[in-house]
Parts: sequence; structure tokens; C-alpha cells
Amino acid sequence: MPGFVLEEPFLLSRYQNTVGFAKISDQFVVGLNVVTSSGAVAQSAPDQEEAADYADHALVTVQSEGIKLYDTTMQKCLQSWTTPPGLVLGQPAVYCPALNNESPSYTYAIIDSGSDLTQQEQRKSVWMWKNASDDKSEKIVKKFDERIQSLHVPSSLHANIILVNENGSIQLITKDLDRLTANYKTQGTESVIWSTVFITTNSHIRPCCIPNSMAPANSTIVVTISKGNAFSLNLHYINEERRSIHVLAKVDLDIQDKPVSITFDSTSGIVTVLESSGAWSVYQLALKHRAANKLSATLTRQLHRQFAKEQVHHKSHGALAHMALLPGNFVALVTPRTKQKGGNASEFTLSIWDVKYGTLQAEQVIKPGDASFDQGVASCRVDVLQNSHLAITLVSLQVAKAGKKKVMSDAKSVVLLCPYFHQPMSLLSAMNKMRSTASFLGMDVDNHNDPSTIGFTRSGHSAVARPALSEHADNQTVYTEWTKQLAQSQKDEDDRIAALMNCKNKNSLVTAFMEFVGVAEDVWQRQDEPMSDAGAKLDKDRKYYKKLYNDFYVDQTKRALSSEMVSHIVNRVFSRSKDKADDTFWHPAVVVYLMAKQQLRNGFVRGGLLPALMERDAWPLVTLALRSVPDLPERDLVKTIRDLMALSKSQPDVWKDRASDYIRRIVESPRNDVFLQQAMKRISSDELPILLHCLVKWLKEPQNRNVRIQESLYDFANTLLDIHFPTIILEPSLHPLMEQISEELDAMVDQLGDMEQLYGLVAPFEREEKLHQKAKATIFEEKEDRKDAPPPDKSLARVTRFNYGGKEGIPVYRADGLAF
Repeated sequence: MPGFVLEEPFLLSRYQNTVGFAKISDQFVVGLNVVTSSGAVAQSAPDQEEAADYADHALVTVQSEGIKLYDTTMQKCLQSWTTPPGLVLGQPAVYCPALNNESPSYTYAIIDSGSDLTQQEQRKSVWMWKNASDDKSEKIVKKFDERIQSLHVPSSLHANIILVNENGSIQLITKDLDRLTANYKTQGTESVIWSTVFITTNSHIRPCCIPNSMAPANSTIVVTISKGNAFSLNLHYINEERRSIHVLAKVDLDIQDKPVSITFDSTSGIVTVLESSGAWSVYQLALKHRAANKLSATLTRQLHRQFAKEQVHHKSHGALAHMALLPGNFVALVTPRTKQKGGNASEFTLSIWDVKYGTLQAEQVIKPGDASFDQGVASCRVDVLQNSHLAITLVSLQVAKAGKKKVMSDAKSVVLLCPYFHQPMSLLSAMNKMRSTASFLGMDVDNHNDPSTIGFTRSGHSAVARPALSEHADNQTVYTEWTKQLAQSQKDEDDRIAALMNCKNKNSLVTAFMEFVGVAEDVWQRQDEPMSDAGAKLDKDRKYYKKLYNDFYVDQTKRALSSEMVSHIVNRVFSRSKDKADDTFWHPAVVVYLMAKQQLRNGFVRGGLLPALMERDAWPLVTLALRSVPDLPERDLVKTIRDLMALSKSQPDVWKDRASDYIRRIVESPRNDVFLQQAMKRISSDELPILLHCLVKWLKEPQNRNVRIQESLYDFANTLLDIHFPTIILEPSLHPLMEQISEELDAMVDQLGDMEQLYGLVAPFEREEKLHQKAKATIFEEKEDRKDAPPPDKSLARVTRFNYGGKEGIPVYRADGLAF
């Protein structure tokens, strides 16, 4: 199963407007901000439940049109505020929802320029809409002395907002913009290019890059990146009670080119920077105490990637790409894709990268669906919503009129929502994505002599093996011998890979491969007569490859194959030509061997293992893949189910009775329930009756009625009915099938009731038998303990003439302890 899954994006809104600037980097055209509840840190449980209502809300700002509050789940606009056509906003508007039913909500927007603003007044005004509980809106205009870089409304501040100015000063102002609460002034000449705000957490609840010993929990921290002689990262601490702002730490940031996009993770202290040259760097922030109760900060670069094929920056128009931070050590990157020769359609690439290992975890090609994006300059932006959705904004700008004093441009924009879900990041997830990462970075993964692929697709066993050296050898001797053995081992592997890649057809390839792994020819060589009946041939192939799989699995002679060799062999076997499957080197025996030795992974095959097998009609190998390959995506599993249902309709003579058996194998295969729920949404209403028929058939099978249904079948049926419940209710043709399922389940419930009654009769005998067994074991232990003991002395024993225990009127009795 994959570590990160991106669903197909869907449309939220489209816009077409005219803006008063020519360069797409001068200002944003359409911007989006996530709505968070103010004061969420100190809220009680009911207030937190009320704050969760804003998880689906997003504020979309459209230049020269207005501000719109959207409910992304319902896909509708809840509220809007208009702005004049000639007004240019400095940043996407910020929405601060009401704390309760009686308090007002606020909407803030920085004014960059306008027809009635002079050059000295630009970026010095803030518009605020105060919305009362009775839906009455009041607009307030507030002017300031300094140019404003950004406005922030953190959830920790109950009555204030934060203004970060371009000269580095920070102002704490009341929400109604009435008075100044605190002010931090800087004396340097640096200019702020980026800023963000986060809240420190309690170390016992959730980790934070700033420990509680350096800043109290629930403190507001302002992070800025400024440019002077060099780039620097600054941490400011805001104390709302004392009305003070002071610097916690300052550290230099090693940036060579102009920053295009920056992200900051307050949990781990990870800073990522995308530069105009296409370089993506990941830094680790670390803080420590020093003398005089001060803090010192260090930034260590952990990763560096070069995006050679992505359009992240334009010489004239500036930044075109954008990044956003995702929970779980992930970063989302959206970039325009270079148009191929002969193609006119614009495309954008949404990629997900992990900041721990620097691997590409997921990729999605986004098409705006508008021919106007093929003309002019296109840029993009990505934002992370709280309901596990990515908001992707695509903008196309084309200059319509350029005068001496004013420039007008036509802009077309589209806002898309892309659902996502993921597992926690792991080393295995990173290793499975090495090949796709190398392809995205422009490396030639098929050229095993390319040194740039070392560390991405090159992984031999000799790199981690310990050479057999004398214990008295010094470090230099050990290192020299290790590098010598590594070079020789890598050369031997390169020679073996080159020999396999030089094979001209599938027969020579499978012969050379089986000879290398030490498998005799009579084991894998198939000599049987071809069959004309497609169904009988399918059954015969399934039995043959199952037997071949078991023979390979039982064979103990396992040859160590590196992932580099396996990836090259799999790539050659599943080769493609002109976007179609090429059977020049296709031989199922090689694939079956890798499956039996547990060395085949889904990531080795371009496009996925199951789609590649179905493209070659290798259905007998599908069941073996479900058995041996652990990382099959749930999306491919559902696609296989849909293809089987399509075959049962198009080829009923072959697949009418066999499709349900293959689907049952898919249902019983391991999977992630969350990923399966998302993938099951792809099943259409026309395919539901076939799956429900299969479910009825499985419930009627004797092994399920007389014993119990397997847990995997329960989970699959539960997911299917949960996802498609509205369709089943609204479609009358599906009601008879649901009645049959209900009858079968009622019969099973009755059977379980009878078995429970029978167990009630047998339970006392079972308990009695357990007591007898326990008593026998106790007597045996006592005899064993007395075996070596000396015999008792009976000379002083009194002769007893009476027998007790019933013969002298004393009844036999027992005492039972009852617990109430």
C-alpha cells in the first residue's frame, strides 16, 4: 500500500477578471487562506467542537472582484465582501471567526495600491469588515506609518492581531484596529520577505521546536526571513499579557538565489526553501541556551535537491511555483510543467516530497481544462486545508493593455480541491520511491553506469557489508580495503546487469537470469500443448504458475539480488513501446521467481504491478501478486475489481463464473481500510449490482455459513455499503439484492443463536473436565515431590478404628465459593 495517495482534483470555482499589473509575481491574482478559530488554544470542549465547524471553510480573495468565504464540503459560497475594480490587495484576506454567538467576526485585507492612493501610501492601509451576529457588516479603514509585509491572526491571541512590516518591525494591534498593544522596532536595514506565526505547545502533549524552558506553552512566536547583506531567520516572542515583543534568536540562512517559496514546521523545526534556480533545500533549526539567559540558534542543511525540469521561476514574471507544509513531514509542491513539442495543453504538476529522506512520495498531473491557459504566463499556488484537502490555485495572466501610466491584464483562474491521505513516513516508504524520485529529478534510471544515480537507484549488498580484515589493521587500511572491495563488487554487478540487458529476446533473457540465480532449465521450462478454449487455458495457466511459484518458494538456494538489479530486470520484462506493452522481453517465469523469493515490489514497475499484469492479460499472476507483494495500492486493487467486472460483461463465457473467485482473492488480500474507503468511491452505480451479487454468493458458500465469515469479507462489505449507501437507497433495482443479503445474515444470526444455546449445555461439562485435569496434575506434582522424601515413621502412630467420611454418619460434602 502506498505511503501517500492523491485523489483526482475537483473544481471549487472559476474566475475571470482584469488586474492592474503586468507581471504575475507583482501581486497575487487569486489567493486562498485557511480559516482557523481564534482563541482555540484556551477554549473549552464545547467551544472546540464549535471551532471544528470551520475545518471545511476557506477564504478566497479575487483581485478587483472581492473576498468570498467558501464551504469546501458543500462547494458553495457562504459570504462575500466586494472590493473596487481598481484596488490591488497586498496579500490574500484573513478571516477571524466569532468566538461565540454574540461576538463579531472580522475580515482583514492589506491594500497595496489603488487609483486614489499615492506611492507613499501603498501597503500602509488595512481594510477591516466587522460582521455582527445579525449579519450587519461594517467596513473600517485604518492607515499605518510603515509598509506592511503581512497580517496574521493566530488562534492564541484573543483580542489582538499581528502586523509584520517590511522593515522588520512588528506591531500587536487590537482586533478592531483601534489601538496599539505592543510594538517592536528594529534598527537594521533589512527587509522582510516572508513571515509566519505559530503557537508553542506543551511538551507533554505535542513536541515543538521551541521547548517550554525557552518559551512558555501557548506562546505566540513570529518567524521572519529578512534580507540584508545575507538572508537571516528571526524568531520573535510575543507576550500578550505584558504587552511586549522581543527577539528569541537570529541565525543566518544560506540561500544562494532568490527564494521562490518557503515553509516552516513548528513541530520539528524544519525549514524548506525553494530557490529560483530550482534548488530545494531542507534545513534543521536547533536552539540551545547560552550565557545571560539568551538563546542561540543553528541551521543545518539536511537535504538538497535540484529540480531541473520544473518551471519554478520566470526571468520576467518571477515566481511560478509554490510550496505548502503538510502534517507528517511532507511538503506539497505545485509547478507548471514544460510543454512538450507538438502539444498545446498546459499542465501543472502536484508533487509530494518527504523532508526526512527527500523522496517523491506522490505525483499528480493537473489540467486546468481551459484553453486560455495555453497563452500568457501561468503560475500556481497550493494551500493545505484542515479537512485533508489541498487547495490548488492556477492562474493565467495575459497583458491586454499597456499604457504609459497604467497596465491592464486579463487573468483567468481556477481553484481545485484535491483530497489526500497518507500513512506515517518510514524508511521503507522512502526506499520504495527512490526510482520515481530519480526519474522526477531528470536522472537516467536505465543507465546503470551513470554515477548521479548512486544513492537513488544504486543499492548493492556490498555497500553495507563488513570486509573480513585483521583486527589489528588501522582505520586507513580498513577504509582502503573497504572501498576496494566496494568498487570491485559494484563492477561485478555492473557487468552482470550489462550482460542481462544485452539479451536480444525473452528466451535469452530468461535463460541468462535463471542461470545466474541457479535454477535448472527443467524447472521453469514449460512444454505443453496450446489450448484453444480460453477458459480452460486460464485455469491451466493458473495451476501451472501456482505450482511453479511453490517450486521456487521451496527451493532454498536463494541468490542475493540487489534492488538495482531487480529494478533493471523488472523494467526490461515490463518494457513499453509507444505507451503500449511491449512483449519482446515478457516472460512470466522471471516474474514468478521474483514473487516467490519476496523480492518484487510494486514500485519497481512503472505504473504499478497490477496494471502491468492486466495489460498483458497475465491474470494467473495477479493472484500470486496478491499473495506475495505487500505494497499493492488500494487504488490498483479496486481498478482490478472493476476490470474483472467489465470482463464478466464482455466475455461471459470465460469470466462469468471465474470473476467472483478473483475478486474474492482481492478482498482477502491485506490492505489499509482508510485507503480502501477512498478507492471504493471509484466504483460506479453500474458496477454495484455485480459486487452485491458476489457478496450474496460468498455468504451462501458452505464454508461461510457453517463456520464463520472471514474478517476481511466483513470489512469489505462494510466499506462497500458505507460508501455507496445513498446509491443503494435511491436505486430500486438494488433493493432485492439487499433483501437477499439481509436474509442470509438473519440466517447466520439464528445459527449463531443456536450454537450459543448448545454451548450453554456443553459449558458445565467442559468446566468439570478442566477441574479433573487440574486435580490430576496437582496429584501428579505432589507424587513427584514426595518421590525422593524419606518414608514416614509409623511406630508412634495411633491405631485408628473408626472410618470417617460417610460410614459413621458423617456425610460427604463440598464447599463452593460464589462471587456476587
